[in-house]
Amino acid sequence: MPYTKEKPYHTYLKKRYLLNKKGSTKECYHLQLANELSFIPGDSVGILPHNDPVLIQKIAPYLNAPLEKVFFSSRYQKNFPLQEFLTTKANLSKITPSLFKWLLEFSPLKKTLSHLLLPENKFSLSIYLQERQIWDLFIDLQVPPLEPADFCDKLLPQLPRFYSIASSPKMYPDEIHLIVSALSYTSSGHPRHGVASHFLCHLAEIQKTPIPIYIQPSNGFTLPLDEDASLIMIGPGTGVAPYLAFMQERESSISAGKNWLFFGERNEAADFYYQDYWQKLQQRGKLTLTCAFSRDQQEKIYVSHRLLEHGEKVWEWLENGAYLYVCGDATKMARDVDLALQEIIKIHGNLSEGEALHHLRSLRQNKRYLIDVY
Repeated sequence: MPYTKEKPYHTYLKKRYLLNKKGSTKECYHLQLANELSFIPGDSVGILPHNDPVLIQKIAPYLNAPLEKVFFSSRYQKNFPLQEFLTTKANLSKITPSLFKWLLEFSPLKKTLSHLLLPENKFSLSIYLQERQIWDLFIDLQVPPLEPADFCDKLLPQLPRFYSIASSPKMYPDEIHLIVSALSYTSSGHPRHGVASHFLCHLAEIQKTPIPIYIQPSNGFTLPLDEDASLIMIGPGTGVAPYLAFMQERESSISAGKNWLFFGERNEAADFYYQDYWQKLQQRGKLTLTCAFSRDQQEKIYVSHRLLEHGEKVWEWLENGAYLYVCGDATKMARDVDLALQEIIKIHGNLSEGEALHHLRSLRQNKRYLIDVY
């Protein structure tokens, strides 16, 4: 039976531990989930998270029914206890302009705040909503208790969050490993948490809490068919996850292919995830390891800088048929890495800017430059 977003597989946490050491400014966890699903290295897992009970308790006083109340959801065409719906089905963080407009109709402050709905105030409304969660809005607007069915039908659905699988089924046949960075921030004077990361890193109880999941195929971000092909893997932070799966798979199949990992984080002493594993592979001649710890010196150094430093060798590997992988942050890292690769190809391939760009595009078209960013 194929498991999907609509019909997920229910697993549980077997183990969870903090990857960062004392002095780190981050909070990143290694998770091990029990598993009976089929997957290959490079695949991701879709997690359907539960909302924080604290958020639900903040919303409950504004609903005209106890949390045990069963109501009919028009979106799902079935009955739900209110507690279950708010826990598993509803997005309690994101406020849409339409939800704001609907709640404003019940507010005694309608005249005061209705200016935010004017076309010329679209940007101001966007900022206002981004800084708040739904329970903030109830307080701001002083709304009276609402009918649960009406309110729940106005909410966005809870969407799955995707995490690269950090283990090989050959080495861990009954588990799925993940690397999850716990997101926390402050807005409007209140501490906030990422929905899925808070659920996985703090709320889910070991061996107890059901966690709905399904496998999301990689769409090409996987090992080459040639087991002896060389790999250049670029993955700062949690972007290193699929490369754990790659290297475990290669260890299990006794691959002769060369492997080069570019890993980056903030501080070597506190944020060098899986340091022992990578260094043991390096000592055995199975891995070339190049690191960029951005805050261990006055000038920040990232994986893109390390690529440029080793440009001649990177070009040599590419010319000899290496596959290039980039995983991690899409906003800046992936762009900087792409620009660094263009520069490497231009300089060490003795090509014009246009020719270097064409060469990089050819690597993508030939499935030798693969990207998985988020």
